[in-house]
Amino acid sequence: MRVLRALALFLAILPLIALLNYHFYSSRVEFAGPAAIKPSGPKGVSYLAFHVPAKALAEIDCSGGNGRILVVDRFDGKEIFNGTTRGSLSQEFVVPGEGTYWVVYNGKGDTTCFVRFKRKDPTTNIQNAFYLTGIAGALLLLVELWRERK
Repeated sequence: MRVLRALALFLAILPLIALLNYHFYSSRVEFAGPAAIKPSGPKGVSYLAFHVPAKALAEIDCSGGNGRILVVDRFDGKEIFNGTTRGSLSQEFVVPGEGTYWVVYNGKGDTTCFVRFKRKDPTTNIQNAFYLTGIAGALLLLVELWRERK
């Protein structure tokens, strides 16, 4: 019974430990770039690549050039940001989850961009797993304590 109680207590506390770990991880400010990006065209694509290990709130800053700035998922090509630069661009966007992303420029003249990650959070699925684990551990501990009293 002590093992069951210890396991239940561990499962109840595990989400708190995991969320504290995410808090310390997300407090670090990280950057991708700066990188000079040439307009995409028939001669090829110039891009800034970055990898994000979790869902993140990011800010993109670009200077120079006139045109569209796109942030796309490298593997499925899904567009997660589409902005216009007329000499400069500074805008926030949400990176939906873990993956490698490209900043691509379509326009005239060269631009220099960098991406700053303001806050990184666990994805919704991971958060739900944390909460369900905590609830299951708390219920198991409650049942164990109730059985002990009888």
